[in-house]
Amino acid sequence: MLTKYRQRLERILERLIWEQIASLLIRNKRLRAFLFISLGFAFNILFILYNLLVGQFSSSLGFYDLALYYGILAAMRVLVYCF
Repeated sequence: MLTKYRQRLERILERLIWEQIASLLIRNKRLRAFLFISLGFAFNILFILYNLLVGQFSSSLGFYDLALYYGILAAMRVLVYCF
């Protein structure tokens, strides 16, 4: 019985925390820009790691990987400038 209420309280607190983060992102443009720039760096690092692991074995995908890389960069820049 007590664990049921504890789980419910944890869910409510988690929802409140996410709502506070969302409201901060809506109100604070610098924080929002920092978040999108950080996401852009994370995508770039993941893409570089992907190229290091997969690119060695399949050289025919190099052009498409490069196009995807610049597409992700462009999308992240657009998101940062829009917000």
